[in-house]
Amino acid sequence: MSSRFLQKDFLKCGNCTFMHRYARGYRPIPNPILFKSDVHCRSFSDEQRMSAGYSGMRLSTKCPSCEKLHSKWTWMDFQTFLDEKEKLPLSEQRKYLLSSNPLKQQAIAEGSTSTRTVAAVQ
Repeated sequence: MSSRFLQKDFLKCGNCTFMHRYARGYRPIPNPILFKSDVHCRSFSDEQRMSAGYSGMRLSTKCPSCEKLHSKWTWMDFQTFLDEKEKLPLSEQRKYLLSSNPLKQQAIAEGSTSTRTVAAVQ
């Protein structure tokens, strides 16, 4: 059934091999009092497919790198993402650091990953 926790997956573009983070939050199950078998079964089946790496589902979204809307995405879990990231050169790896702090991103772009540099930038 629906997860009550934030789930983070990664999608890899089939055209340009760009890796994209995809997050899903809490989504409640359909109302059990107003039971509609079709809605409940569809929700359960979709959750099963999503937990199995989107097997049998076609995901269409726009790639921010090649700027095309397509369905050539492959699903990756977090460990697969880390393995793929290790294969990239160091300059490409810095793109995939998951930081929301703009000062830290600026320090990373300049080539320094130490926290002292980030504190000095502030």
